[in-house]
Amino acid sequence: AGNLTGTLPAISGANLTGIAQKVKQVKTLIRQATASTNSATQSDIGMQLQITPTSTSNTILILTGMLSMGSANDTTSCVHIMMDSGNGFYEPEETRGPDRNNRTRVHTGRGYQPDNSDIYRAMPVMLYAMITPDNTNQHTIKLQWRQPDTNGATIYLNMSSSDNNAAWVTSPQSTMTVMEVDVS
Repeated sequence: AGNLTGTLPAISGANLTGIAQKVKQVKTLIRQATASTNSATQSDIGMQLQITPTSTSNTILILTGMLSMGSANDTTSCVHIMMDSGNGFYEPEETRGPDRNNRTRVHTGRGYQPDNSDIYRAMPVMLYAMITPDNTNQHTIKLQWRQPDTNGATIYLNMSSSDNNAAWVTSPQSTMTVMEVDVS
């Protein structure tokens, strides 16, 4: 207790010793701009971060975040986590859903939107992945999206499908964070 300084609610533990540093580095991105796509082909959302792991031993890159997504009727949205550590972008296996029949393997997304019930809402879509780095090169982690339905309907980032710029329509943002964590 003698090594703690300050008063509540701002107590500093800067003078504590014998505590291993587990979080090595943190990178954060906030995207407030809107975007949309109706493509069935994966394309960049416009959110990416770079992180250079200090070690591949006992180190995990943890990606967290939240996307605010809207979608038109009769569609679904798919979000993919892509990573490049020096050999080109790929989708790490630990960021994809399980292989079940002929379903599209993605990290996350919005489920099928069959009617007008959500046309004024941008719904939260959570991100969470743990990736073990294969080297200590700079890693670029980016998000891609697509709308796999054949009808060409549109999906949206940071806005609803019926955004009419009215005061009662929300104006959300999306975030992502990448951390290097020592799990030894």
